[in-house]
Amino acid sequence: MKTVHAIAELFGRSPFGPLVRHTQKVHECVREVKPLIEAFLRGDYEEVERLYDRISDLEHEADDIKREIRTHLPKSLYLPVNRADMLKYLKEQDAIADTAEDIAVLLTIRRTDIPAALHDEILLLTDKVIETSDLLVKAASELERLQESVFGGGPDIGLLHHETLPAPGRDRQPRREHRGQPGHDAVQPVVRRRTC
Repeated sequence: MKTVHAIAELFGRSPFGPLVRHTQKVHECVREVKPLIEAFLRGDYEEVERLYDRISDLEHEADDIKREIRTHLPKSLYLPVNRADMLKYLKEQDAIADTAEDIAVLLTIRRTDIPAALHDEILLLTDKVIETSDLLVKAASELERLQESVFGGGPDIGLLHHETLPAPGRDRQPRREHRGQPGHDAVQPVVRRRTC
């Protein structure tokens, strides 16, 4: 049992669960932008202030999760992804929550009348931003599921196989050549379902 524990410590805990939690918290910030914009367009500045407070609280919660991920992300242990890539992804994702909070701050400071002719376009743009954030949550959840299946030995997906894919413009017949031989194409990992 000590050997299993030592091996588990070597790999550390997966960062994908907390990353998905961070994604969901960022998405909560983004979803609050729609009622914020609607209140601003109506001229309901008390509601804008209330929503600013809500978005600010959510953004701080996202920052707490980000700090938790950074603290627990192993520096010298094995990860299924590059640590620097994970931190860059986290930084870019956190910038989304920061931007939602920045929008809320600006709308509390500037009480500009927006022409009614632009309201529908602004709301349409806001809806598209929220749809994009929805996709981010789905993608992050799929990353976690994939990581659990491939690296955690999930029930549906088994070993990681390599299949040679032809270069663009060549015939589409799979090649089974070794590196360094003429005609070698890029090797791409392909996940195959278990057959037994």
